[in-house]
Amino acid sequence: MLNTSDDRIVLDLPMFGGRVMLVRTYSEWNAAVTELKGDDASHNLIEEDSHLGCEVRIAKSDTCPITTFLVGVYDGTRRTLLHELSHATFDICGYYGIPTDAGDANEFYAYCIEHLFHNLFRYFKVF
Repeated sequence: MLNTSDDRIVLDLPMFGGRVMLVRTYSEWNAAVTELKGDDASHNLIEEDSHLGCEVRIAKSDTCPITTFLVGVYDGTRRTLLHELSHATFDICGYYGIPTDAGDANEFYAYCIEHLFHNLFRYFKVF
């Protein structure tokens, strides 16, 4: 399921009960990190113009009711979106115990990143 607001786009991972949350501004990244991590947010906050994008996993906790893979894309390009979704997909695989090995087909990884990109690329005009 895809939920959107002005700054946040949330895509559920129903197979695992997690979600991917996409933000497109530095201020929304910092607001989301603060909301999801509470007092433990300080080392994931970022400065304006310090990154093109970033990704972090925020495990289920008292302040975060659903394991969230937070993806930030600040330059508005699909290129950065795909790069950050690659990090998120490796993180999803690792967190849920799905192996990714060089030389293997890695079908879950391939289908997962395809699913994420297909649902999120429309929010970016530039490749």
